[in-house]
Amino acid sequence: GGMHLTSIDTGTLARTRIPQPGVVGADKMALRADVEQAKLALAMDIGQLVLEKMDYNMKTYKEKFSALISENEYINESELSGCDDNQLKDIEDKYRIKLPESYKHILKIIGNNAGGLIDNKEFDFYYKDILKMTEEVVSEREEIDAEEDGDPLVALPDKIFFILGRYEEQYHFIVANGGEDAEVYYYNFDKDSYEKDFDSVWEWIFSVVGSTTKTLDMLLK
Repeated sequence: GGMHLTSIDTGTLARTRIPQPGVVGADKMALRADVEQAKLALAMDIGQLVLEKMDYNMKTYKEKFSALISENEYINESELSGCDDNQLKDIEDKYRIKLPESYKHILKIIGNNAGGLIDNKEFDFYYKDILKMTEEVVSEREEIDAEEDGDPLVALPDKIFFILGRYEEQYHFIVANGGEDAEVYYYNFDKDSYEKDFDSVWEWIFSVVGSTTKTLDMLLK
């Protein structure tokens, strides 16, 4: 059978100011240690599951991205050109940031040329653009801040890195703290406001590539 718990007279308990030494105390301590141990083990199990899920996602996303590139009829695969490690290091050193793995993976495949899929006239996306884009946006904002008497500009996050620009007005940025992946934010220069647009760099690139493909479908079919 289970343990039989006797009911406790709370009146007596209130009068017992001095903790009673002996077995009960030691048992409680041991039980508490067991509970803490179990909690820790559970937390580690959950942590492991989260890591495995992330790892699985990363793998699936990488595969989905490869498939997207290889199966897209508008991509000229012979033109594809990715960033090398030195180019990625240039970006990280220049801005003192750590790019997330997802974004690095994408840049290593299409960072210099996406085989005609990302229109260079429409978007600033490639290494040559992103190397200077963050610096340019930040310095333009500083100039506006210095000369205008209007409202102060919105504070942008630390470790900000702009990953896409359009007509020097609309931008996407990430907070580059390393890690597996990052959220992607939309920033409008004229309105000086930003908001989260994608939970993941993967979602962002699928959207960018997808919207280009849709546009080409409409134009060419």
